[in-house]
Amino acid sequence: MSLTTHVRRTLAALLLSVAGGVWFTAAPAQAQGFCKDGGVNVVVDFQEMGGGVSQECVEDGGGKLAAQVFEDAGFDLTPVGAFPGAACQVDGKPTGAACQKMPPADAYWGLFLANEKTWDYAPKGADQLELEEGAFVAFSWQSSKTPALPRVAPAPAAKPTGGAARESASNDGGEGADEAAQSSKSEEDRFPVWVPILAVVALGAGVGAFLVTRRRREGA
Repeated sequence: MSLTTHVRRTLAALLLSVAGGVWFTAAPAQAQGFCKDGGVNVVVDFQEMGGGVSQECVEDGGGKLAAQVFEDAGFDLTPVGAFPGAACQVDGKPTGAACQKMPPADAYWGLFLANEKTWDYAPKGADQLELEEGAFVAFSWQSSKTPALPRVAPAPAAKPTGGAARESASNDGGEGADEAAQSSKSEEDRFPVWVPILAVVALGAGVGAFLVTRRRREGA
């Protein structure tokens, strides 16, 4: 392989690496199914029964009872006969369950509510638990006496934007405006993404000039 071919391939690899880094920086992954602004986030984790973890957003779920929100999210709840706040089946699982009485302590649907960034058992049944805007609620299948938390971490609440952000800055005596200015300055101080590309182009030009000079010397 000639030196010129080797240099060309090296430059191509560098350009692809830089372009790939810019692409992944500009498009971070987001949690699927979670509300992007307000609403109630609904999770159903089937655990070892199979079916994976389902995530849905009910945009108008704030102020509604959990049982209604799960139904609005498209989940079919079968309540326990004597205790309608408890779920005997979710989407027909577990199959063959007897729903007239409470299930055993090692085979039941646990109702969870997000406490800041962690899950905890809900303080009320699904028929009495009223959900706030931005809440995270989940049914997670329990097959032992050790709690099986939903396998999805609650996402942080969305920050206010637009008019809401300006109103917040006005109400807190200008602190919000100062933070916004610092954030803007931080964005300006970040290392520009075009600098690595420019550096690679400059490197290519330098290598090209070196090859031309070398050929002239060899010809002489």
